[in-house]
Amino acid sequence: MQAKTAIVATDTGGIPEIVEHDYNGLLVSYGDEEGLQKAMDRILTDKELCNRLIENARQTVNRFSMVNYAADLECIYRDVMRQKN
Repeated sequence: MQAKTAIVATDTGGIPEIVEHDYNGLLVSYGDEEGLQKAMDRILTDKELCNRLIENARQTVNRFSMVNYAADLECIYRDVMRQKN
């Protein structure tokens, strides 16, 4: 996503928490070789889809930036400190 490239990922582990199928990437089932091939073909042949995935992925990456992460972490620490007082 950070590299501004449309992605195909498997729908396992924590990946679906970040990659939303047909929004910011394409998800395929783990081990589904035919599904992987079809997803890659879609990205290579459908430029509108590819551009939409890239743009939405860029917005997703911004949500997970180090700046946003640090701000979220600071809020957590402040909440914990308030609870202790």
